[in-house]
Amino acid sequence: WEALLGPELAPNTPPSEGGEEGAEGGAVASSEVAPPPTEQAPAWDSLFPGTTDETGGPSAVNGSISQEQTLSEAPAVGEAAAQDVPTKWPVVRMDDGGRDVHFLQCALEREGYYCGEDDMRWWQFGSPTESALRTFQAVNSLPETGVSDPATWEALMGRDATPADLLTLRAADPAFDDDMTGHMHDGAVWLLGEQRWSRKI
Repeated sequence: WEALLGPELAPNTPPSEGGEEGAEGGAVASSEVAPPPTEQAPAWDSLFPGTTDETGGPSAVNGSISQEQTLSEAPAVGEAAAQDVPTKWPVVRMDDGGRDVHFLQCALEREGYYCGEDDMRWWQFGSPTESALRTFQAVNSLPETGVSDPATWEALMGRDATPADLLTLRAADPAFDDDMTGHMHDGAVWLLGEQRWSRKI
């Protein structure tokens, strides 16, 4: 090393006790270098207190955090946070749009009154939805207003239903449960021929 690096840069390493015997009886230091210490990952309980079992690993009971739980508990389409749960029957009419119109269309469809593919896909209250609503009102001896008032909702959902039950409604075609207007706000364009969304890169 002194010949290679010079006396100033040569390592000053004392010979090890287990080194090989040199030609002149001196001890030669071992060339093995100890690996650097590895960092230990923090204990699970330090990250998620109270979620470990007796082995120190993730618990499989209450308080556990697992991949299966994360994937299986993703909210379904149409479900809303607690603050979005309806507290009163929504009043929707011609040219309205959004979630409340979707609820009305799903309820009408469930009773056998189809609101048209375009209206249901885009959650829009157009002529097909109005026609379906007026027909339902006429059949159930309700004023044919074409407006979803509380009496209409009661006939659609049942006397014991509450506005919160609207969150359980689903379209017969799962594709109609996708909020297309939300994609539009994101700058996406619906490709009619390919039946999919596209965004500019």
